[in-house]
Amino acid sequence: PDWAQQQARGKRTEPLDSRRFRINLELAGCEPYDEDSWDGLLVLIGEAAVRIDGQIPRCVLTTQSPETGLKDWDTLTQIAKYRPRDRKSVV
Repeated sequence: PDWAQQQARGKRTEPLDSRRFRINLELAGCEPYDEDSWDGLLVLIGEAAVRIDGQIPRCVLTTQSPETGLKDWDTLTQIAKYRPRDRKSVV
C-alpha cells in the first residue's frame, strides 16, 4: 500500500482496499501531498488541461467496505490524525 493508505490504516492489521478511496487519478514520482502546492495551477493530463482548485474533503463512503457497503473502519478519524482538513474547502 502507498503511504497515505498506510496512514489511514492506523492500527488496523489488514490493508485497506484502495477502491474505498475512489481514486480518479494516481500519480507516480511525487512526495505525499505534493498536490497541495498546486492550487490554481493548470495541469496537463494527456490532452486535457485541468485546473487544480484546492483540497476536497474526504467522503464518509471511505469508511465503508467496497465489498459489502458496510462501515468497517473509521477512515476519516484516522486521516484527521495526520492530515487536518483545509477549512476553506468545507461546505
